[in-house]
Amino acid sequence: PKNAALIVIDYQPVQVNSIASMDRQKLIDNIVGVAQIAVTYGLPIVHSTVNVKTGLNKPPIPQLRKVLDGIPTYDRTSINSWEDVEFVRAVK
Repeated sequence: PKNAALIVIDYQPVQVNSIASMDRQKLIDNIVGVAQIAVTYGLPIVHSTVNVKTGLNKPPIPQLRKVLDGIPTYDRTSINSWEDVEFVRAVK
């Protein structure tokens, strides 16, 4: 935990529902479990979404929002997180 961080990117309904390579509920359970562990260990968490403020996408899935309550969300307008100045700054 002293040399780790959790970066959570785009766990929004449209993105989650587009997954076909694995069971969607398992995907949700996995990210929620990882987020709970990160919170428990006090890891730095960078949580990013895409186009929520513009209204093009919905907020993160409720299960994740519940676990990450109080963690700021960095909303991007670009698909590539690394092109967003605020996201990169948060990671650094």
